[in-house]
Amino acid sequence: TNPASDLELKLPATIGTANQVVANGSTPGTLEFVENDSRTLLSTTTLSGTSTVVSVDLTGYQHLEGLVYGLVNSSSPNYIQDTFIRVNSLSTDIYSYVLHAMDYNGTGSTQAKHTISGIYYNLAGTSGWENTNNWAAFNFLHVNGGSRKFFNMNAGGDGHTGGEQVLSAVGYVELTSAITSIQFACTDTITAGTLKLYGVK
Repeated sequence: TNPASDLELKLPATIGTANQVVANGSTPGTLEFVENDSRTLLSTTTLSGTSTVVSVDLTGYQHLEGLVYGLVNSSSPNYIQDTFIRVNSLSTDIYSYVLHAMDYNGTGSTQAKHTISGIYYNLAGTSGWENTNNWAAFNFLHVNGGSRKFFNMNAGGDGHTGGEQVLSAVGYVELTSAITSIQFACTDTITAGTLKLYGVK
C-alpha cells in the first residue's frame, strides 16, 4: 500500500524498554531490541591516598575510555608529583609509548618511554601539576583478550611553577589478557580527584 500520510506503529508496553532500538539480531533476519547508547558510564570514583584501583567488567565492550581531573595533594609539597595509570595493577615494565609534551615555559619535547612501569599522567621528573587544575582523557583499545592493549592519552593543566602544560601519549601495553581494573597511583597522598570510566562497544 501507499498511504497518504505517515503511519504510527505502537507495540505493547511489555516489549523492550525505554530508549532501546530495533536491530538485526544475532541470528540473521531476526529483529531484537538493543541499547541505543554504545558508550556507557561504568563507574565514577573519587581518588584518594597513594593508589586507587577500580574494577571494571568489560564483557561486550571493545574499548575503555577514561577521564580523570581535579587532583589535589593537600600536604607538602602541595602539588601533584609523579602520577601514573596502570592496568590490572601491573607495575612491571610492560608499558611503552611516545610522549609529546609542552612544558610550563613553552618548551616542546618528545620522549620515548620504553618498557616502564606505568603511563605517566604528568611530565615525569620535570614538573608536576598544580592542585585542581589538571586533567587527562585516555583510551584503551581491544580491552578483552587476544591482542596487546593499544592506548592514547591527552593531558593538560597548569604546572606547579606556573604556566600551562600539555601532554600527548600513544603506545601499548604488553598484555594479551582482558583488562579487569584500572589503577591510578601517585607518589603523593591524593585528597581529591575524580576518575570516570566508560565502556565503548
